[in-house]
Amino acid sequence: MYRWVFAALGAVTVAWGFRDSVLDNGFSWVSYFSFFTILSNISAIAVFAAGAWPRTRVRDPWPFGYVRGAVTVYMTITFVVSEVLLRGVEGGGPAWILDIEHRVMPAVVLADWLLMPPARRIGVRRAMAWLIIPVVYLTYSEVRGAVVHWYPYPFLDPRPHGVLHVVVSCVGVAAGFVVVAIVVALLGDALSRKYRRNLSGICSDRESG
Repeated sequence: MYRWVFAALGAVTVAWGFRDSVLDNGFSWVSYFSFFTILSNISAIAVFAAGAWPRTRVRDPWPFGYVRGAVTVYMTITFVVSEVLLRGVEGGGPAWILDIEHRVMPAVVLADWLLMPPARRIGVRRAMAWLIIPVVYLTYSEVRGAVVHWYPYPFLDPRPHGVLHVVVSCVGVAAGFVVVAIVVALLGDALSRKYRRNLSGICSDRESG
């Protein structure tokens, strides 16, 4: 039930932000969907909606658990970047939207990962594939930014402080992605083993009873 609730909350928040930015203030809809925050929140909404179905909750197929891990990483980085690199930077839209997208939804997604660990082991090596999407996003942001002269985040914009500043910032964010991906994978694997042991013990007790 909580997955349905937060999927709905996330959808309303993203839609409200779209109306406020694009429909009411004429902001580019392409630029709106070029924010990593928006893309990661949409991914979280989709994962929560898919995970709320009874069949998915019971079976937790391997692809779904793997995608959940990726979304957990992206949402955690959304929170970290907003608190470290974007603190004090004026953001567009109502404050409640920014709070839900940058703080509430990341916290809920991480809690969901810890409360409902994946049914199968992820492994650190497989978790590194989660970094492909951020690399693609970075490439897209820099190429599009050079063409339209707009960047979704200040630390991606080379115009104020030069390319080296962007490189240093991106290396720091990349290191954060690697650390978070490793931690999410290890936590998921450890909690998954504990969950399976507990479930096995419950089943054995029922059979013996």
